[in-house]
Amino acid sequence: MGDLSRNQRIMMNGTLEMAKKKKTKEMDNKVETLKKNFELTANGYVKMLCKKWHLEESYGFWVSDEIGGLWCYGDNYALDYDTIRIIVNEDVNFAYFDQWNEYCIWAEQYNQNIPNFRSWLNGCPRISDEVRQKLDELKAEFEKACKDAEESLF
Repeated sequence: MGDLSRNQRIMMNGTLEMAKKKKTKEMDNKVETLKKNFELTANGYVKMLCKKWHLEESYGFWVSDEIGGLWCYGDNYALDYDTIRIIVNEDVNFAYFDQWNEYCIWAEQYNQNIPNFRSWLNGCPRISDEVRQKLDELKAEFEKACKDAEESLF
């Protein structure tokens, strides 16, 4: 670049800047296309899920309007995009999904590991219904004893 005049260097830098802007604009367009395609795909999976489970689509929504993030249905269910995709792709019925959902709620109360849906489908280790029932009974007894003790103090 030492042999180039000042004007030539300015023109060359300007040409480089224009090329960078063009590449940036092309990349922005590609990103925008990917985003639109992903949103169409994510919404398509939701439509298929609703059809499969006979859900009224209008009761569901993407949290914070972030399509492909967390989709809520009514007041009871929140599903991430991967779970929706797995349900549709693997043809999972609602009862099996609900069993996993109930287990997750229970596991959270007892500070147990919460399996993701893919692991659940693959038969991950889980606490049996019998053990869960026994723990629920023990919890109820403990809570009653606490309440009785509190009442006896006053």
